[in-house]
Amino acid sequence: MEQDFRPFYVLDPDVKVRNIEKFKGLLSQAVLKPEIDSTFLELAKNSEQYELFGERLLAHIYDKGIIKLDQKHLANGEDQMVEVISTNTVETKQTGNLFNRRSATGIVIDSLSASPLNSYQEFTESILESIEPNLIYNDSITTSRYEDALANDITYSRGMVPKGTVIVTRGGIVTDTVFTQLRSLEEEYLRRVSKNKNSLLIFIGYLILTSIIIGVFVAFLRLHSEPVYKSFRQLSFMLFWIILYSYIVHWVVKTEVLNLYALPFCIVPIVVKNFYNARLALFIHIVIILIASFLSPLGYEFTFIQILAGIIAVLVNVKTRHTSSFFFSIFYLFLVYNITYLGLSLIREGNIDGLDIPIHGWLSLNVFLTLLSYPLIPLMERFFGFTSDITLVELSDLDKPLLRQLSIKAPGTLQHSLQVANLAEAAANAIG
Repeated sequence: MEQDFRPFYVLDPDVKVRNIEKFKGLLSQAVLKPEIDSTFLELAKNSEQYELFGERLLAHIYDKGIIKLDQKHLANGEDQMVEVISTNTVETKQTGNLFNRRSATGIVIDSLSASPLNSYQEFTESILESIEPNLIYNDSITTSRYEDALANDITYSRGMVPKGTVIVTRGGIVTDTVFTQLRSLEEEYLRRVSKNKNSLLIFIGYLILTSIIIGVFVAFLRLHSEPVYKSFRQLSFMLFWIILYSYIVHWVVKTEVLNLYALPFCIVPIVVKNFYNARLALFIHIVIILIASFLSPLGYEFTFIQILAGIIAVLVNVKTRHTSSFFFSIFYLFLVYNITYLGLSLIREGNIDGLDIPIHGWLSLNVFLTLLSYPLIPLMERFFGFTSDITLVELSDLDKPLLRQLSIKAPGTLQHSLQVANLAEAAANAIG
């Protein structure tokens, strides 16, 4: 009974009015400072615009509510149910949907950074100093209601819904109470589903899917890249990327430290293409994305974006010995990632306001990490015994001791060797 009972918090409307006036006074003092320099001329010139922005921001925060949890309720966490008394009405609210001092400060900083206004210290401090909790715990009302509940044997159940009850109709308004009931239903459903799951069968399912994908890849190598299939060293190089990215994706999904969109999957096709051909590079990229897709909770958008980015990585002429072309290729990837996600977001949301801007940040980090493919190529070359364009450029450097000695003692032989090498390269390119 006691753990299900919801405490009562009273909304004080005077807090909003008092602190908005306080903000206006602080801003006026900041603008009229005698020591204000030319840096703050915009703040003084457009003080009405700054005042209007701050007033609307504070009004939004106070309308939603800033709660100060009582000491006895902190043990229940920051996401709990409370009864909010406003004038003559009582409404059940979830503290996770309300502001506290920390989250209110965060929304102020985020709003200022996203606005066209300059974040002057005086302006920011004027808003932050005007933030005060307007939802205050009322012990007397809570105690009185609790005693009444005990006397009448009333049971308070967080989000409990009797079987067969309609929670919300199609097109109906989702209030805080309805949202709590829907969330309770979701948690109960997930609890029952996870309880009925057999971990061994889940493992077998993952094993079947992975085996099919790896089997198809090995069959492709046998039919179209027989030298790779017959070489343990080269086959290990291919399987190394698949295993590495599978574990990375699993770790990211499990820990939620990063977003999956931040993982640089295009490193693989870039590295593989430098040692082999574009077809093999694209095929191994698709294999990795297929495995990542069923390991991750993201949907078709993730698979679509990553496969399209892999195609671009294979199509562009990524020559690591030409630094400028390499960076241009990375720039193309940046455009493809962000434009593709923007297009998918517009299809999904239907408006600009629903765009998930942080995802574009993760995609930009993805492109930045793709730059690691450049130092990875010589590393993989040394480890697996390959020869890359970088090594060939180093070997053809005339500043090498042997070539420098040859150019001094036998310049004719050196020029003859270079001509024969150029003819051999042209012949190799001609026959593919």
